[in-house]
Parts: sequence; C-alpha cells; structure tokens
Amino acid sequence: MDISFLQTAVSGTNAAEYTFSSQSIGAADSDRYIICCVAWRASADTTLSSVSIGGVAATLLANNVNVSGGETSGTCIAVAAVPSGTTGDVVVTIGATALRCGIALYRAVGLGTPTVPHDTLTSDADSPTGTIDIPNNGLCIGIAYNASQDTNAVSWTGLTEDFEASIEGGGDFNEFSGAQLLPEAGYQLNLTVTATYSLPNPNLSSGSFVSWDGGGLLSKLKSYWKLDETSDGSGAVTREDSHGPNDLTDNNTTPSGTGKISLGANMEQGSSEFLSIADASQTGLDITSDLSIAGWVNLESDASMEFLAKSNTVGNQRGYRFRYNPGATGTELLAGIDDDGAGGVDDGVAWSPTADGTTLYHIGIAYDASAGSVQFFINGVDAGTVTGFPTSIFNSSAQFNLGAFGTGSNTMDGIQDEFGIWARLLTEAEFAELYNAGAGLAYPFESEEDVIFLKPININQSVNRASTY
Repeated sequence: MDISFLQTAVSGTNAAEYTFSSQSIGAADSDRYIICCVAWRASADTTLSSVSIGGVAATLLANNVNVSGGETSGTCIAVAAVPSGTTGDVVVTIGATALRCGIALYRAVGLGTPTVPHDTLTSDADSPTGTIDIPNNGLCIGIAYNASQDTNAVSWTGLTEDFEASIEGGGDFNEFSGAQLLPEAGYQLNLTVTATYSLPNPNLSSGSFVSWDGGGLLSKLKSYWKLDETSDGSGAVTREDSHGPNDLTDNNTTPSGTGKISLGANMEQGSSEFLSIADASQTGLDITSDLSIAGWVNLESDASMEFLAKSNTVGNQRGYRFRYNPGATGTELLAGIDDDGAGGVDDGVAWSPTADGTTLYHIGIAYDASAGSVQFFINGVDAGTVTGFPTSIFNSSAQFNLGAFGTGSNTMDGIQDEFGIWARLLTEAEFAELYNAGAGLAYPFESEEDVIFLKPININQSVNRASTY
C-alpha cells in the first residue's frame, strides 16, 4: 500500500460551489484513488452535496455537520478512483452559500476498495473525538475543523498530523487539520482518536474519521462472498458481498449447505439454481486486465458446470469464466478469457475430483494479462500454467454469476463457499494462505496470530508520509 499526503487548498470566498483548479494528484496508476478531506462553514443550516475530483464524482464518507444558531460547520472525507492524469480540478458543492472552504488531498494505491470503508466516525465535540477500528495493514485518516481565529491550535491523539491550515474569510481565520495512521500489523480495536483544540472558546467544531482495509489479500479485492446465509430453499435469499457492494440475487431459491467455513450455497443443477448480479448493478467486476478467482467447491455430480462467469455467447458478450468440464480430457479445470466478446480462448489443466458430494476442494486461477497466461491452483498448490490466452479481457455487458454461465446455463451442481475475485495476480503463497492447510481462511483474512487484541498501542506512532507497505 502506498499512501501520500499531497497538499491543501483554501478559499475564503462566499460561494455554494468551490472549484480548486489544477490540483496535484500525484503519479497516475490504474489503482489510484484520491482521498479529499473537506472542511467548510456556512451561515445557514445546510449540508455538503457533492465532491468531484478530476471530473470523477467522489463517494462521500463520514459527511458531518455541526449546526448551531443557524450556522454550520462541516467536514467530510471524499474518495474517487482517478487512474489517469497528474492534476485535476476539485469541485466542492454545498447546499447553500458557504463562507469558506478548505480541502486536503491524499493519493492512495493498493488500498483495497477505498469507497467502501472499514469504519467511520463523526464528532461535533469541541475537540472532535471518538473510537474507531483500524484493520491490519489498513489506514485511518481524520479531519477536524473549528471556527476559531487561532492557528496552530490543534494536537492529535491516536493519529499523526499531516497538516494544519487556516482559511481566511471576512477577517476571520478558521482552523482545519488532518492526520493519518498506518498500523503495520494487527487490528487496532476501538482506538481513541482526538483532535484537541487548545482554545479558550472552541466554536462549531466538526470532525470526520474513516478507516480502510489495506494490503495483503485485501489488496485489489473487488468482492468476496462468504455465502454463510441460511436458506431452506423455499424462498430467495440474497447472498451479501462482505467486501464490496455486489450482493447476489438468488435465482430459483438456492438452499444453503455445509461449506468449508460455516455454510455455503448448495446449488442443484436440476433446479437451475445460481446467484447473479446484473451488469448495470455491479461495481468493480468489469475487470479487463489481471484477474484472480478463488473459492471452495464440493461437486455433487461429474457433470459440466460453471463456478463463476461474466460471459455470454448471446450478443458476443464473452468476458471471463471459470468452470469444470469432465469431458475435456486433460483440461477438465478450465478458464475462459475473451478480448473481443466473440470467441476468445478456453483452456485448462487436468483435474479428477471426487464428484459425489463428499469432498471440498479449494480452486483458483490467476490470469496474467501481459503474458496472456492463466495459472491454476488446486488446494493451495500450483496445478500448472497455460499460455496462449488473450492479453486483455473484453468489458462484457453480461451479468455476473456464481454457479452459471450467461443468463443461467451450465449451472453448478454442488456447494460453493468463500468465493473472492481480485483485480490482480494472487501469488502461489496467497493461494496457499487461503487454503490454510485445508482449514480455509475467511474474509477479512486474519489468522488468530494476526488479531492482536492485547497488543499495547503506541498512540503517538510516527508515520512516514509516503511509506509503502
């Protein structure tokens, strides 16, 4: 993970929309997110409406307001994926004319899914404070604002300060400050974070704090389905995405069954049971470059079946797929990659599973776009690499399925459990970690030794502002 504080910008002009032109957003990267801390004040009861960064609409996190006597102070942390360019305009829109506004920018690469936070906290206390969970190899950023006339008046506990800035407007100076923490190992549970204002009369304070999952198996993870929901098969039960926003619709009332970790989805091929999300509803599953898939399966018959697909022959919308075909002698475990939607390559490695509903296998693929190759894994071990695949994946409009191809063909016959999809290459060590000597490793991927509940926390930890983990 690479996190860098970039700069601040302020305006003391009365406006409902502030444009901070040509702000530095650092080096371009396909996995770059820009985190924008916003502080503002208005003489009306209003809220922050939107933030755009480099023309990209940002997700607003911990959007807080403190209203008193018809006046408002607000803070927010906005996040947007901005993969290209080194500068961009930041546009902040407030629901009514504001008195002043300030922003601070961070560049983040390898931070899992920054638009989906691990935890958030807001505070209207004179010295904004509260407790927040910061995950293993994660990140926490906080911003605090006070409508005072003093500068250099804030000290941080729990986080390490990156900046203090004042915003001048009408002869007044308002103070805002931001800080971060990058824990290197172990969850920091209920960490107290405070921005203490050393002022005789703090005025209209506001604070926003957000923590995110970091690197390791969380890096570039797009979605993860634990499939632990209980279902007797009498009605549809949505399967929740534990990491991202891609909850899956239950088609034909898929029951639950015994998985590797708790329950799994027990799909009966004879009933055409599978899970899906429409292309228009999904976020982050239109992967066009490096791709990894991993999960547990228990095959109940020796039939051809799909494990995961975003691909459809109708309308030439083939993208990527992962399946089993016992009739493809020597290549029974197959990956399909298409770069134009019209055909692509289906190829694989030998696999002879016990297909009677008695054995769970951990299977996975790692597609290397630049090499045009797919590496296959069975029970945490390299099962072979196949070359000759296209060097990109077509951005298909097909729905995304667990347990089916297209709109519901070649359905799964058996149990699927703990399935994840990454927009990067998982390593052999990471597949072995997920297999975990046959025990499995559930999201969010902490082994017992990783979750350090009794570890003393150094709340004054210093942080390299551009450290890479």
